[in-house]
Amino acid sequence: MKPSFLARVASVSAYADQIYATDTGTSPRAERTTWLHRRADGRFIWSRWQQSVAKIYERARSSPHELADAIPCGGTSESRGHCGPGIRLVQSCGRSDLPRSEFGSLMARGIIASVLGMFVVACSGCGGGGGGDGSAASAQTASSSRTNIAIDAEGDSTMYGLEKDVNGVAFQTANSAPVVLQSVLSQEFTPTKITVVNNGVPSASVADSLAGSNAYYADSFEKRLAQMSSLIVFENYGINDAQRFTTDQFYANLTTWVQRVLQAGKIPVLEEPNPVCRDGIPDLKPYVDVINQVAYVQGLKVIKQYDYILSLPNWQSMLTDCVHPNDALYAIKAQREAQVLNQVVLQVAIMP
Repeated sequence: MKPSFLARVASVSAYADQIYATDTGTSPRAERTTWLHRRADGRFIWSRWQQSVAKIYERARSSPHELADAIPCGGTSESRGHCGPGIRLVQSCGRSDLPRSEFGSLMARGIIASVLGMFVVACSGCGGGGGGDGSAASAQTASSSRTNIAIDAEGDSTMYGLEKDVNGVAFQTANSAPVVLQSVLSQEFTPTKITVVNNGVPSASVADSLAGSNAYYADSFEKRLAQMSSLIVFENYGINDAQRFTTDQFYANLTTWVQRVLQAGKIPVLEEPNPVCRDGIPDLKPYVDVINQVAYVQGLKVIKQYDYILSLPNWQSMLTDCVHPNDALYAIKAQREAQVLNQVVLQVAIMP
């Protein structure tokens, strides 16, 4: 029977540990007290490990087979010889025909899973202990895999999926970014069930979300978070905020929003808004900069949309009213969301 995606990732995770040990001469699990530091608000951040993983990730992407051949097999020479654990992995997964590009992607995901597996170990231990090898981390990764993962999509009308027809009548498209995102992630993480809950609200700002003051919000953000089953929460605000708040106010509001998510025990991810071309809306770039500043200070991932969409030829034609994307641009946004959120989904998938 063909192993599941997460089982394959768990297998590659052990290989990632071997690569790190070969590069540094140190067991990554033994180093967890060095590269993880507890923050006053109870969060964890990556320091030394982050740089090492970036290096390994790039190597796995660029030349996975060469990297695999460079690492000796475990076990006895009689039973396994000097082959590469990466090649063994492909064979053990029943994928000896795995294309180079797909193997590189799988390798890279295994490395991410290795990091996140140790993140889970450190978070659950929170006090020392140690020892063990990469196989133990992989066993935990495999045994802790979730079968259902929910993602909360917060934001304004561009998260909601609002479009306008040729007569200027507003409607919610059936192909909003959250809908497309769920489809993309579901295909990638089969058989794990991925659900993206669209909580986008037309005209909403971060302040509206926090207070629950928009007519569409039933409760404050804090109360809504307590009722959510999702462990991942990402936002797409900024357009309405630019029309009603200064950048300093936006910074304060967004920081509070992030803190609420963290206090609820969930993982926040920030997203830049799409650019607009409607007269009367202030320049969004300073507000995009605020999103990235908050992400930097809080150590969060950012889904980059603004500059990328600006770089697209005739990007204005993909806005139905110079503000709200058409289906094609919503699909582009969803693909870019998936590129960031797939790493967070892996983190949640291996949480105990």
